[in-house]
Amino acid sequence: MNNQEQINANDPLGIIGRKMKGFKFEDATRQLSFAQGMERLIGVEGEVLCYIKENNSYKCEFPNAAWHYPAELIMQHLIDTPQELTLLEKFEQGWEIKYKDGVKAVEVYKSKTWHDRIILEWADGTSSCGNDIDFEGYITCTPPKERKTIYVYQVDNRIVFNEHAIEGHALITTLNFEKNGGNWEKVKP
Repeated sequence: MNNQEQINANDPLGIIGRKMKGFKFEDATRQLSFAQGMERLIGVEGEVLCYIKENNSYKCEFPNAAWHYPAELIMQHLIDTPQELTLLEKFEQGWEIKYKDGVKAVEVYKSKTWHDRIILEWADGTSSCGNDIDFEGYITCTPPKERKTIYVYQVDNRIVFNEHAIEGHALITTLNFEKNGGNWEKVKP
């Protein structure tokens, strides 16, 4: 088992910091029971704060209240919230990253010296080091545009356009298109 697969005794389900909705449950033990004050929180969004080993529960914070919920039931009441991508993940997925003066990042990678930092190399030859929070307000990130490749083949003296490669036929050329707003535009080679 590698480090990421090991269970954290302080968070065996790996849910601390996640959002959840309050729910009703049957009394699990004498130490963990559904209290009358929890009734108003059914369906209300809260945040998982910590794990309590003694009664196998998670403490969850709500507006003006905090309550314990059984660990064996809480998973089905978590809220799926999309996680924000890091700058490194955005760069790896093809996002365009620009400094406030318009200079593009040409490389983004983890620092070998500081474990929580990344290095951004800019098109002007300079570089910056920091974490995602350090760059807030100084850079803009634009998601990649949707792209499509059309393959042009000759099949039985006909020209055929296809979105997928066709084995056994003569490829003439490929055409690349990029979605710009609602329109597809041909990308110049």
